[in-house]
Amino acid sequence: EFAYEIIGEVQKEDGSKAQDYIACATEKSLLDRYLNIFNQAGITLAGINVMPFSISNVLKSNLAPSGKTGSVIVCSVDTEHTCLCFYQDGALNFVRQIPLGSSSFLNAMVGVLVSDKGKVELNYDDAKKIIEEIGIPKDTDNVLEGRVTASQLIALVRPVVEQFAGEITRSMDYYQREFNANKVDALLLAGEGADIKGFIKI
Repeated sequence: EFAYEIIGEVQKEDGSKAQDYIACATEKSLLDRYLNIFNQAGITLAGINVMPFSISNVLKSNLAPSGKTGSVIVCSVDTEHTCLCFYQDGALNFVRQIPLGSSSFLNAMVGVLVSDKGKVELNYDDAKKIIEEIGIPKDTDNVLEGRVTASQLIALVRPVVEQFAGEITRSMDYYQREFNANKVDALLLAGEGADIKGFIKI
């Protein structure tokens, strides 16, 4: 299935004008599966939309009196992936998916840590507890009843943090360069990763 949205009017080098579009597509079998779930529940859908376009509708419905919101980036962090959506005055301009998500932090924490106090093994449940209760720890925090120090955990998750920061920075640089966006007015966090304490500081 295929859908599109008109971003706006652009002027070509020869002076002529044209419409600028952004499009998306999905496998029909995937769409049919979701439709079947709602049909079995007795729910009639008025329509189906994808996340980047849905956010665009929200931004447009909350425009300032001037009709402009400026340049906005929405960073939606899910379990396995992060979707970066770039908007100008509510219109979707660019989307990029990053192969990093909230599970990246969990996976980085799982394993054996060695210190002067011996070996400490963190399993998935330990890592999940840290993420839910503490998030990305600070230097002064002690977690899991003193078994593991924050500095040890920071060392484990630092590669993931650096990957996230690098991917977001590169995406922003590309967007500003290719779409002549002089500045970014707002960066909004969404998805399950938005609840991770300390993530915003990345």
